[in-house]
Order: sequence, then C-alpha cells, then structure tokens
Amino acid sequence: MNNAGLAGDLLNKVEANVNKGENYVKISKNFEEAAKGIGGLAGIAAGAYGIFDGVQAIRRGDNLSGGFSITAGSLGVLAGTASAAEGTLGLLGANLPRFLPALAGTAGVLGFLGAGVAVLGALIPGLVKEGQQQAQQDSFGTVLGEAIERYGIDGVKDGTIADIPTKDWPGGETWTS
Repeated sequence: MNNAGLAGDLLNKVEANVNKGENYVKISKNFEEAAKGIGGLAGIAAGAYGIFDGVQAIRRGDNLSGGFSITAGSLGVLAGTASAAEGTLGLLGANLPRFLPALAGTAGVLGFLGAGVAVLGALIPGLVKEGQQQAQQDSFGTVLGEAIERYGIDGVKDGTIADIPTKDWPGGETWTS
C-alpha cells in the first residue's frame, strides 16, 4: 500500500478498517443512497427537458406530440423527485422504515408510467400522420381519376374504364368475374 501523504496514526486506522471490514456495510449503504439521489437529479433534469421539448412542439403546432412530451416529462420530474428524496433521506440517516419503501415504490411507479407515456408519445403521432397521409392519397386518387375521365385521357374511347370488357384486360380471359 502506498502511504505517501498519510500520517502514521491515520494510516494505521485506515488499514485496520480495511482489514477488519467493519464499515463496508455502512459505506455501501451510503453509496447506494447517494446513487439514488444522483439518479433522481438526473431524472428531474430529463423530465424538465421533456417538458421543454413538449412546449416547443406545441409552439410548432404539433399538439399531440407536445402533450405526450409534457405528460411524460412531468411524470419523470415527479419520479426523479421521489428518488432524490429517498436518497437524501437515506443519506441523512432518517430511520423511517415505513416511509422509505413507499417512497421507493412511488418513484418506481411514476418512472414506469412516464416511460409508458413516452412510448405512446413516440408511436401515436406517427400513426396519426400515417392516417392523414392515407386520407390525402385517397383524395388525390379520386381527383385524379375524375380529371382523367373528364379530359378523356383514360384510354377508353367514348366511355370509362368500367366500359372495357373483361376479355380485353391483360389476363382477362382467366378471370371468372
């Protein structure tokens, strides 16, 4: 062990603690609580960004995506706050055996709900846009068909496509209708 910079008595105490392993449970518990707090702060920051992103989407006119982003961001902030509070109380040594598990459960449920809303927010706007695109294509097909018939450029002399006998269609002789 490199003992440069540690006084003799302090070095002996550190070596005794390491060799006996007396404080490893307390240190690991503090590390766990600190990680919960840091994770909670990261959750708060990510949730706040989700809210900001949702507001920007609404300003661009995308109300559906914006609403989902704001909802998911809000749940993320709440989950992060619960996780950070749990970590802080654990670091401070608060001995609330009934309260801390409930707080952990609340953070987990809020995080799960936030993730679910985020997934829905990623899927539903795309499906809505696809439906709108399909409606536009259907409308265009109708308008195009009417224009082709009106100007007589549908390839059928003095009539419509419906006037072409089945036998004249390519492969028409094999049709049964």
